[in-house]
Amino acid sequence: MEKRKIVKTILIFMLCVVFAIEIESKPKKYKVVEPDWNNPQVLTYSYLRTLARKRESYGGFPEDISSRLNGAAVELSGAIMPMDDVSPDGKISTFWLVNPRAMMGGCVFCNPPAMNDMVYIETAKGSRPLKINIEKLYSDIVTVKIKGRLFLGPDSKGGMMYLFRIVRM
Repeated sequence: MEKRKIVKTILIFMLCVVFAIEIESKPKKYKVVEPDWNNPQVLTYSYLRTLARKRESYGGFPEDISSRLNGAAVELSGAIMPMDDVSPDGKISTFWLVNPRAMMGGCVFCNPPAMNDMVYIETAKGSRPLKINIEKLYSDIVTVKIKGRLFLGPDSKGGMMYLFRIVRM
């Protein structure tokens, strides 16, 4: 009888874990706001960290945050970390914009930055890709300022999970 109770308790626990994972894996859909290109919000990585903590605490981004930021015009500076091969002429359309402090900490592939220290950047269709000095990219930390629309996650592209995505215009 005691063994049966233990098995039942374990099964209930496993179902709760599976249910929690299922809820967490379904991204929430947030209302998209119109961007104000004349007054973009300047983001910092410490602010993104605060947003990530609030998301974790509330099980999603709170309404006061998502209604203000999802789709908003933003600016963010950071270091470029390519996702794909960069063309020989230095044009890049999709990449990670990473907190430079995380890049200086060593190899980002050995000790990856936290999700709030990385922002997925993609160039909008019809817009020009970012052009960078390819020699410098592979020998130094290349920092840029990106202006675009912020979208809140979590979501994924090509198997890579992210909390924040900016679409360059």
